[in-house]
Amino acid sequence: MFSGIGPAYINLPIEALADGGVAAGLPRDLALRLASQTELGTMRRDFTTEVVALREEIGVLRRDFTTEVVALREEIGVLRRDFTTEVVALRDEIRVLRRDFTTEVIALQDEIRVLRRGIRDLHIEVVALRGDVAGLRGSDSRHDRGSDGETGVPRDWWATAVGIDEFFDSVSEAGREGVEIGSEVPEEAEIEGVEGGTWVPEGGTEKVAEGTPEVVV
Repeated sequence: MFSGIGPAYINLPIEALADGGVAAGLPRDLALRLASQTELGTMRRDFTTEVVALREEIGVLRRDFTTEVVALREEIGVLRRDFTTEVVALRDEIRVLRRDFTTEVIALQDEIRVLRRGIRDLHIEVVALRGDVAGLRGSDSRHDRGSDGETGVPRDWWATAVGIDEFFDSVSEAGREGVEIGSEVPEEAEIEGVEGGTWVPEGGTEKVAEGTPEVVV
C-alpha cells in the first residue's frame, strides 16, 4: 500500500488516491502520479490561501501603520505650528523688552548727562564762590581763622554746605547792612547833634554847644 517514499503522513493521502485509481483500473504508476499532482494542487491552493490571508493581514497592518504615521505627522505638524507660534510670540516679547530696555537706558543716560552738567555747574559756582570769599576774607582781617593759601581758610572748607552757612553766619551785621567790609567803626559812635571830633571823656560830663543836651558816659 505504501510506496516507501517520504514520511507516512505525506504519502498516506497519495497512496489512498493511488489505491483508488488502481481500483478504477489505472496502472499503479499512473495512479501514484495523478494522486501526487492532486495532492500538490491541494497544497498549492492551501498555500495560496495562506499567502492571500497573510497579504491581507499585512495590508491591514500597513493601513494601520500608515494611519498611525499620518496621525503622528498631523500631531507633529500641530506641535510644530504651536512651537513656531510660541517662538514668534517670544521673539516679539523679546523685541518689546529690548526696545523698552533701550528706551530706559537712553532715559538714564540723558538723566546722567543732566546730572553731570548740574555737577559741573555746581563746581563752577563753588569756584566762583571761593573767589568771592577770597576777596571778602582778604579785605576783612577780623574773620581770619587761619589761612590756607589766598582764601585765608582751609582749602576744602568752602566746598561744604556747613562751611558756606558758617561763613554767611559769621558776616557782621554792618557788612550785611551795606557797610563796606574793612572800614573800622569807631568804638564811640558819633551821637546825633554832637560835632564830629568832639568826644565825651570817660567818667565825666562836658557841656557842649548851646542847645545840646549833656551826655553822660
